[in-house]
Amino acid sequence: MRKITCVTIAYNAEKTLGRTISSIIHQTMLDFEYIIIDHGSTDGTRDIMRSYMREDIRIKCVYMDKNTGSENLPNLVLETLRGASGEWFAVLDADDEYKVDFFEKMLAFAKDNQLDFACCGSEFVDTETNSTYHYRKAEQTLLLTSANEIDIYFSQYYQFLRVWWGKLISNRLFMKCDFSKTKGLVISDTVIAIILLQNSRKVGILNECLHRYYFSTASASHVYFSFLPAFHISIYDQARDFLISKTGGVSPQNDEFLLVVHMNALIDTLSVLLNADLPESEKIDALRDMFLCEHARTLAAREDFGALFGDAPGQTRRRGELFSAAANWLLTREEVADEQIEGYCELGEFLCAACENADGWIFFKKLLAQFLVENNRTDEAKPRLDELRELLPDDDEIKAMIGDTGATLAGPSGTDGPCGDAGVAARLRDEKNFVAGAERQDFIIVGANSWGGVLYQKLVAERGSAAGVSLCDLTGKFAGKIVNVGSAGSVRVMPFEKLRALPVRERRRTAVVLAEQQLYWKSALAALKESGIGDVYVLPTHAYTDASVRATDLLYKVPAERPILTYYEYHVTDHCNLKCKHCGHFSNLVAAPVYCDLEQYKKDVKRLGELFWNVARLRLMGGEPLLNPELPEFIRVTRETFPVADLHVVTNGLLIPTADGTVFEAMREHRVTFHISGYAPTHKMRGKIEARCAAEGVVFGIDPLIKEFTTTQLPLLEMPPSDDWEAAKRVHKQCGFNAMCHFLRDGYLYYCGGALLPILYDRFGLDITENHLYMNIDKMRFDLSDMTLDGWEMNEILDNAHEECRYCVNTKPRAATIPWETCPSENARLEDYL
Repeated sequence: MRKITCVTIAYNAEKTLGRTISSIIHQTMLDFEYIIIDHGSTDGTRDIMRSYMREDIRIKCVYMDKNTGSENLPNLVLETLRGASGEWFAVLDADDEYKVDFFEKMLAFAKDNQLDFACCGSEFVDTETNSTYHYRKAEQTLLLTSANEIDIYFSQYYQFLRVWWGKLISNRLFMKCDFSKTKGLVISDTVIAIILLQNSRKVGILNECLHRYYFSTASASHVYFSFLPAFHISIYDQARDFLISKTGGVSPQNDEFLLVVHMNALIDTLSVLLNADLPESEKIDALRDMFLCEHARTLAAREDFGALFGDAPGQTRRRGELFSAAANWLLTREEVADEQIEGYCELGEFLCAACENADGWIFFKKLLAQFLVENNRTDEAKPRLDELRELLPDDDEIKAMIGDTGATLAGPSGTDGPCGDAGVAARLRDEKNFVAGAERQDFIIVGANSWGGVLYQKLVAERGSAAGVSLCDLTGKFAGKIVNVGSAGSVRVMPFEKLRALPVRERRRTAVVLAEQQLYWKSALAALKESGIGDVYVLPTHAYTDASVRATDLLYKVPAERPILTYYEYHVTDHCNLKCKHCGHFSNLVAAPVYCDLEQYKKDVKRLGELFWNVARLRLMGGEPLLNPELPEFIRVTRETFPVADLHVVTNGLLIPTADGTVFEAMREHRVTFHISGYAPTHKMRGKIEARCAAEGVVFGIDPLIKEFTTTQLPLLEMPPSDDWEAAKRVHKQCGFNAMCHFLRDGYLYYCGGALLPILYDRFGLDITENHLYMNIDKMRFDLSDMTLDGWEMNEILDNAHEECRYCVNTKPRAATIPWETCPSENARLEDYL
């Protein structure tokens, strides 16, 4: 048996095949067989194959009389490999080449690491200039065995798994795979690669480029094929299925990554489709297949698209350009067959909504209404004309179409009908009942974003109709525009001025629901109050993420008499089992667990509850909170005081697999999320952590792998305050801590750090009377036991520059990036922190 079998399928490849064959027969590892299949060539391909076969006995040639199409290539490869004798398999296209040490290096890499599936990088060569223009290789050599590694590195290795070439695959792996699902799929080497990956015990990606890919505009990837729309959908689904089968789910980062990949596929396919020599009717059908699928709708509706990869502006721009290009092509068609009009308009409405082309959206709506009127489909035309008349009451075309229907349509929505006081009263109910089970109310959702879209879908599904559900924009950015709201379709966003102008009677029977991330509630509620919007309702965060939760059962009326606090965090334990060096909470400086005072916390939370109706985000942490046996009681007290707070327990996760069941019971009952820091030891046992959380039904999120710490060192002993108050105001405005550094501790709410400094001073015996920062610490905190301020006045202080901002004017914090490592208290040094 040969060590390696390599397969190449050639079709009219006389110009490139010699280069490909030469790269194989000159490999430094000699023990291989090379099977070359002629796929019905009509040029000199066969002659080249024969000449090489006569000179090298390791070459076997197969000749096909007829080309069976590119969609059959993967099946040809599969059939060939089934009959091959190699212990390992490789595939190479007839216009590419492997570097001469590809077999030797890849086989050593696979054997040394006991891999089933080995990949390498590729060098991309321009055929016109014969020069390299791109290298695709992993940042580091990757070995993928655990669910944790497969999840974390997915976006890095996925690019290497979408093609045949650049791989070495074990015969053992190949023989146990079921490739029957690839039948009928086209260019399915990607699907085959995913199937191989699903069945692999261990996969490795070598961070070397041992393959050369020659780029040509005449290659199959730059020609339009009718199967491409279905193929891209299949690839998207296969990748998601792979992640679910290997990791139990699809993380937000990987979900967004797959959307980016799908968008790029749509961009490439759209370009070749619109330039293809095809009838326009076929192009319209192809565009419908591409853009009216679930994945394209998800892409269009995604808020802050690209943010998880730090490129929201760039990805959002590319998405807009994609939908605009397709919409503009549709808008420039001079003639569309009657049998395609309805599908053409449906597609046009969606594309224009996705790229916020209001004029185009109206055009397609009017065109479809006109088509329905002209074909005597009056009942279908009426609701469309009704909507158009509300949007464009003075449009002559719409008036003419209404006249052609010979019917009187309903008046524009928003006008008072013959409801009367009895009709209004029938729709009212007392506040208690309204807060739970308000499905018969009208709703205006304030928030034209992903949160608003989710709530819109929920309310429409719960009510069984979109009637009485509106989407409103507080910012003005989306006012009057059409946005996609996922499964609920597209909707025109109500301008905020229209909400403000609602008649009192309409206002009384309408629930104004703020749909935003909780960190934005404070400013949004202030704007609503300032505009005269009195009763406002909100939903706890889990109502958006849990599909089983009915939104109408969890509406919470915002109390007008108290404000909202943006954030606070609280140490449940002052010690941490992980002991990270440079810990910003000084947890590694505390040698043994110190449990914080539960009774004091109860008093403090009760006082905060008197001052504020909610805390937007609230984190119980440490140190390591799971070390404290009273953690369930901390959770209960917090949730009972702040029933709609976005409540997290921040942990390194190492104790989750063995944690007491009462912790999980408290987490479930009080709707608390585990925020798990992504340290290396955490990721090593990620599978156990995820399994325990899943078994207990507790929501959790794990940060990406933390390889480095960004440590901020403050020269605390040399911080003279500045007298420039205007500069202090600028510092406060730019400070990342002014909204997310509130710390609750021992009867005080700190608003600019300082709460944990005594840990540092105690550990190193510092004289706190000589420290400027500590001397003024009373100016950086509220004493909850002795204060005359109310919550509104406290927020006024928190929202503006304060005395201590003067210390940061002249002296900037020194930021340093260091490799993550542990450091127990006895090894810590003062210079690590100052």
